[in-house]
This record gives sequence, structure tokens and C-alpha cells, in this order.
Amino acid sequence: MPINTHSIFAVHAQRSEHLTKWLNAQFSLTEELKKIKGEVQLDLIAQQWVNAGWWEKNLLQIEDEWVFQREIMMKSLGVSYWYARSIIPQQCYELNTCFFDRLKNESIKNLIFGDS
Repeated sequence: MPINTHSIFAVHAQRSEHLTKWLNAQFSLTEELKKIKGEVQLDLIAQQWVNAGWWEKNLLQIEDEWVFQREIMMKSLGVSYWYARSIIPQQCYELNTCFFDRLKNESIKNLIFGDS
């Protein structure tokens, strides 16, 4: 029996201009949500070293065997707005362990936007 290689899913949705603004943002999404909704809540789901899998090696082209993976859910007033996964290759992490160790007590937002 031949294998059907055609996609069974077809997406015909168009990205709205408002969504495109969020996807291409050069600013803190957390601060923007806070400005719009008044408060935000970051729930840390997991933060750990994991073996780099297919996604990291093939799509992200990470050659390291290990990556530091952090997963969060961003909420405001009890409503979930986005899930985010941050992946830091081991070689990158080891370039400045003190910097990345701050993730034990701080958000990635602080690391990216908190210091010039």
C-alpha cells in the first residue's frame, strides 16, 4: 500500500495586522500585555537541562547534546495568553553561566530587556 504523503491539514487563515504586530515585536511582550490588561502572571512550568531532540537538532540546528529548556505560561486576570519555550544551547549557556543562572530567580524578560 503506498503511503499518502499529502498533508491532511490545510490552513487557510490569514494573519491579522494586530497579530503580526505581536509576532514581530521588538519590545517586551510581557510589558505590552501588562500595559493593556493592568497585570500579568508568569507561571513557570519547567526549567531544566534536557537532551537536545529532533526539533532542536534538525529545525534549530543546535549541535549540542544538551539544552537548557524553560517553559512558561503567561496569564492576565486568570486568562492564559501564551505559552513560551526558551531553548539555550549548552555552549551558549557555558559562555556566561552567571548570566543564565539568574533564571533561577528572574524572568528571561529581565535578562533581555533589563540591562543594556
